[in-house]
Amino acid sequence: MAAGVPLAATTYYFRSLDELLVTGVQRAADAELDAVAELVEALPRRARAAGWAAELVVDVVLGPRRRSDAAIQAHYERFLAGGRHPSLRPVLRAARRRVDGLLGDALGRCGHGSADVGLLVAVLDGTAMSALVEGDGSAHARAVDAVTSALES
Repeated sequence: MAAGVPLAATTYYFRSLDELLVTGVQRAADAELDAVAELVEALPRRARAAGWAAELVVDVVLGPRRRSDAAIQAHYERFLAGGRHPSLRPVLRAARRRVDGLLGDALGRCGHGSADVGLLVAVLDGTAMSALVEGDGSAHARAVDAVTSALES
């Protein structure tokens, strides 16, 4: 197996492939969002320019180390898997709620607390997905630009 463990080990710990999938996605989301929470908690409270705040929004939503289109695509594939594996939906919904809370806190810390979190996430997701479809390697930059415009308007 790709994980380097015998198949018997996975069937011992997990009753089904769905259970293994849910556990893996849950652990990945928890680790990523714990890192995002540390980033947000370390932010000093002071007003920031829209461009700076937009970079922060993208880091909170996509993860602070996702810059390449391949890494951003992997992020969205996790959410798309919820359509194929309904058992993932509760995990993905909980992760989305946590992201929204972290994003609200981050925006408040940098002087953009009145911004509409749902709108910013929709703008970011739509822009990043469009850039991924176009395949020009610009998903991160285009998402930052779109969120900057949304924060300025």
